[in-house]
Amino acid sequence: MTYDDPITLSLASVFSLMVPRSLKSTSMPLSIFRYAVFNVDALCQLASSLRFGRCCCCDVTQVPVGGSLYWAVFVYFDDGVEWVFRSPRYDGAIRSLATIQKLVASEAATLKYINSYSAIPVPEVYAYRYDQSWSFPSIPLIAKKLLERQ
Repeated sequence: MTYDDPITLSLASVFSLMVPRSLKSTSMPLSIFRYAVFNVDALCQLASSLRFGRCCCCDVTQVPVGGSLYWAVFVYFDDGVEWVFRSPRYDGAIRSLATIQKLVASEAATLKYINSYSAIPVPEVYAYRYDQSWSFPSIPLIAKKLLERQ
């Protein structure tokens, strides 16, 4: 998926409410907002639209999975498919917005390339956003399907 795709462009409106938690002045009672404040309903609407209207949900009581560079939340579809939405941590090892944008773009491109030209199992990338060309505040994002465990 490229910048010019309608789904990628829709990420601008869906995630326009995403703000690094450090920029939010109010306290967040739900654990899902540990790393960033975002619109959970919009997240589910985006996931559903990427699967042609398939019903999905996002458990707002989940604690995001966090690593040194990324945090992630999970979306569950009614047919058992799970997707992960990942976004860089702004309080992590890399704090430069330009570097974070390059990491997201590079990860999405690498996963798509490996998926297209090899037999190595990698998650399929359905959508990504990695720049601030729309309106601030927003955060970079990758939506991908989890690999089935064997």
